This record gives sequence, C-alpha cells and structure tokens, in this order.
Amino acid sequence: MNPKIIVAMANNMVIGNDNQMPWHIPEDLAWFKQKTMANTIIMGRKTFLTLGAALEGRKNVVLSTNREFSAPQIVVKHSLHDALSCFPDAFIIGGANVFAQALNLVHIMYITHIRADIPGNTRFPDFDFSQWEKSVLREETSSSGYLLSFCRYTKKPS
Repeated sequence: MNPKIIVAMANNMVIGNDNQMPWHIPEDLAWFKQKTMANTIIMGRKTFLTLGAALEGRKNVVLSTNREFSAPQIVVKHSLHDALSCFPDAFIIGGANVFAQALNLVHIMYITHIRADIPGNTRFPDFDFSQWEKSVLREETSSSGYLLSFCRYTKKPS
C-alpha cells in the first residue's frame, strides 16, 4: 500500500473556508492535475460536492457513510480502509477529516505551501514536521501574487 496525500495549504495550515478553497491559484491547480492525472484520487463526500463532478482522467473514489450516496463516474467507498484496500496507490485529496485518517498511513505527501496567512475555517491536521524529510521541488510566485513552494515530504524511518 502506497497512498499519497496531495494538498495546498497556507502558512496557518488553512486548506479551506466554508467547504471551498479560499484562493484561486492556477499554478497549483496545474501541479495537482499533473500529479494526479491517470491516477486514482480519494476524497470525502463534501470535497466531492465542492468539485461538482468527477475530475476527468482520474478514477474518483468518494468516501461516504451514506449508503445511498452515488454520483456519475465515481466509486463510493464507506471507509478509507475499504478505499485503500481497492486502490492502494491513490492520491488522497481531502478534506481535513480524510487527511486526519490518512496521516498515519501515508509515506509521501505533496504539499504546496502558500506563503501567506489566509483566513479559513478548515485546517490541515496537526502533524510533526520533524518526522518527515522535506524536498523543495520548485518555488515560484503565482499569477495571483502568492509565493508558492511545491514540496515533497517523505516519512522518515521510525
């Protein structure tokens, strides 16, 4: 099993506000697309509903405890464990509750650090950065004015 997390977060660990992304950063969206295209992505139901539809070119797995939930072009699983048993190499794309469940299962995280404090009511779960080896893959200033650091974190051996 080799699931990975992919997420963009502000300095204050904000990843969302009222079930929406509190920024529009085309460079991060392109990075997300490049990393996840032709792969499986796993997300919670609320994250899926904010997207509005399945993301093209990827197998979309949506977690929901609602046994009646369905939507076109998605696979519904009722737990992260069930999803990962079927799709062990998936990218986990949110939301915060799914990230919290996944943190102890993943060994790789792709984090786009947005170098700003951005208001929001949804944060990435706390984790110990010292347990992860950080590689900065690239840095740039987005067209929307944010300084971005595209990083890969690899879990250090225990």
